[in-house]
Amino acid sequence: MFTLQIELPEALSKQLDNLSKATGKKKKDVVREILEKELYNVTNIAKALTDMRSGKKTGKKIDISDLLADTEPYFKTVEDALKYSRGYE
Repeated sequence: MFTLQIELPEALSKQLDNLSKATGKKKKDVVREILEKELYNVTNIAKALTDMRSGKKTGKKIDISDLLADTEPYFKTVEDALKYSRGYE
């Protein structure tokens, strides 16, 4: 197995500590799981973008809800988004 040593910013290290404690898993296992999941997601998105740019129709649907789950919406309401899109900011 390959070993990787990295330095983390303090805030990220604290998040990792908290997640490790909350899940009861070792930090190395938490990092491995996150890395596996994110590499899988990024690889699928990159492939889909390449296919789209080349005009290839795969018929595959990619669920990006996991990627968006931790993001904050830019607009508070649909009405705000509609106003913005129509130039009424």
